[in-house]
Amino acid sequence: MRWGIHAGESGSARRVTVGRAEWLVVASLVALFVLRALVPAWERVSSDFPNYYLAARLLREGYPLDRIYEWVWFQRQKDHAGIGWGTVSYGPITPFSLLVMTPFAGLPALAAKRCWLFVDLVLLGATVALLRRMSSLPLRRVALVVFLTVVPLRTNFELGQQYVLILFLLSLGCWLLVEGNAFAAGAVVGVASLLKLYPASLVVLFVVRRRWSALAGFFVAVASAGAAGIGAFGLAPLRVYLTSVLPRVGRGEVHDPYYLPTSTPTVLLRRLFVAEPDLNPHPWIDAPFTYVLAQPTVQALLLVSAVWFVVRHRDDPAREPLLWGAVSAWPLVLSTGSSTYHFCTLVLTTVLVVDALLAAKRVRLAWCLVVLHGLVCAPLYRFVPVALSGSSIFLGVPRLYALLAYWGVVLGSLATLAPPTPRPRHLAPAFAWLFAALTLIGVASASHHFDGQFESYASRVAVANPSLLATTPAAAKDAVYFSQMEDERYTLARTVGGTTVPAQSGDVFHPAISQERHELWVEIAGETSRVVRFPLDDTADARGRRPMEIANAEDPAVTGDGRRLGFLREDRGRGTLWVVDRPEGREDGMDPLTPRRVVDPRFDVLDFAFFPDGRVVFSAREGSDARLFVADAVTGVATPLGEAGRFPAVSPDGRRVAFSRRAHGTWQLALFDISTRVARVLTHADCNAMTPTWTLDGEGVVYSSDCGRGLGTTALCELHPGPASP
Repeated sequence: MRWGIHAGESGSARRVTVGRAEWLVVASLVALFVLRALVPAWERVSSDFPNYYLAARLLREGYPLDRIYEWVWFQRQKDHAGIGWGTVSYGPITPFSLLVMTPFAGLPALAAKRCWLFVDLVLLGATVALLRRMSSLPLRRVALVVFLTVVPLRTNFELGQQYVLILFLLSLGCWLLVEGNAFAAGAVVGVASLLKLYPASLVVLFVVRRRWSALAGFFVAVASAGAAGIGAFGLAPLRVYLTSVLPRVGRGEVHDPYYLPTSTPTVLLRRLFVAEPDLNPHPWIDAPFTYVLAQPTVQALLLVSAVWFVVRHRDDPAREPLLWGAVSAWPLVLSTGSSTYHFCTLVLTTVLVVDALLAAKRVRLAWCLVVLHGLVCAPLYRFVPVALSGSSIFLGVPRLYALLAYWGVVLGSLATLAPPTPRPRHLAPAFAWLFAALTLIGVASASHHFDGQFESYASRVAVANPSLLATTPAAAKDAVYFSQMEDERYTLARTVGGTTVPAQSGDVFHPAISQERHELWVEIAGETSRVVRFPLDDTADARGRRPMEIANAEDPAVTGDGRRLGFLREDRGRGTLWVVDRPEGREDGMDPLTPRRVVDPRFDVLDFAFFPDGRVVFSAREGSDARLFVADAVTGVATPLGEAGRFPAVSPDGRRVAFSRRAHGTWQLALFDISTRVARVLTHADCNAMTPTWTLDGEGVVYSSDCGRGLGTTALCELHPGPASP
């Protein structure tokens, strides 16, 4: 008897009644899916689809992709591409994920999304067919589990995500394994792992069950598909991902690492024990060392317990689909940061485990798993306030509690569905040692990562309206101006009260100030970028009134006297440096300024700044690194400064250059002394310090830092490097 049927009714009548009820539920869930997911998804482009689409479009148009993980650069490319959605970020996505979207990147964004929705629907139908073939469940019950995945399916389709594709690939791999084609099963998992990392957890299953053919297929697919991907976009974005992005993803430091709706053990522990002035000002207890101890311990416990149950059944071929389903759910439990659409893959686990439970007459346990599946995939986050503090933080992760209960039922099913294979006596001590080793390694790694993370808190530049990202500061006499990310765009803000300089369209980037002239320049990005100028005291009502200073211009910088303005122009991702000389007494409405290119176009210029005498220091790509050069603004002759780095900023006296130097995957602030030609590093924490600017007195450096925050989601800090060498 399956799914629990009331006694007293005839067998056929009971089956008809239950079948009709189940089809009615399925029809209701399908209608909900169509109305709440498909229709809105068809009508508009919203995040996260532009992230994949834009990266694929840049690849198609020949852009170098090593900067796709830079928030502001990627946002500017979105504006240039005419994509209407507000803010974009390539975030934690692997470079290989963009390849999925390249067939559609030549279409307008909405048309491309509609094509992807059609592909998703086909993949969802194929997944249902595969699950039906692999299980003894009737079609209506497979469909019930699929469409009970309410929120994950809705967000996957509405946001144009790729997790239905991952669900299909995992289901296909399992079916191939059951059908006896282990090499192909491993190859499918390898391809899925390049797109999203967590399918690689199935390698553990291949090793434990001695599926060497599947393991070989996995590595062959990773090597061949990986080589093809590198051939398409080069090594540079993969290098950035592996050295800078992936370590922070593993620590849960992507976007807002304190955001409770992500509902992971890591975010709960961070919210409880790690304070952050803007994102988590009121933890339960400000005790980072407690987090350093607790987070690796919890992760090791979850991992080792899961491996233990898989090892117990490694010699039982009949349980292979069950084990596949269980291992597929590991990453969702172990994840340091998950979104709702990640849980699309839970469909595979639920169907395979429920099928095994029903075959063993464990009807109540099967029902329990289905109910917990529904809870995990329900919009529980809507009923929880985000701004929780103190002990009430424990109430902010209901999905986590439902997921842990779900995982407990899965492990319980592994323990009870078949008698475990006898194991050597040393197995339990070996797992105890494994748990201890993983915990100690995790604690040591977390302790090293947190070393110095919080030192910048005391030097934070106070901002009137803190946001997820503040960057590219420019210092004035009484305030610091900077670009700040809001929900729909980037605006100009300042430390004394918030101010916005909206254009008729586009984002506002990279303020540049001439204190002597009391003027400010900004880049306004649209289908092309333009530089606009206005007085410092007239920022609040600048909409539509201030004339464009330079067309087709990005990242403005200006000399202190305001007589020389520099900017970048970009052609398919390669930057060239230009300057214009602004005569004193120039008024609005005069003839357009005539720019001239400063350095040889062979230099791919990334950032630059002016010396007081009008010379330019700039960073440009040189091989896989960026290096600093100094150029005469008239002759354009450039000489190496002798340092690798980016984001140069010259002190008011011209004697020092602050810049960022990459070390072990992070950007560290450094100071180059012109007279001694010696550079010293000013920051050392395992996080990024970028986009420095000098205060007007030359005693302080204001910069953007993501210490204690998510990767690239910076706040403003200030440090005092001391006097220059005599």
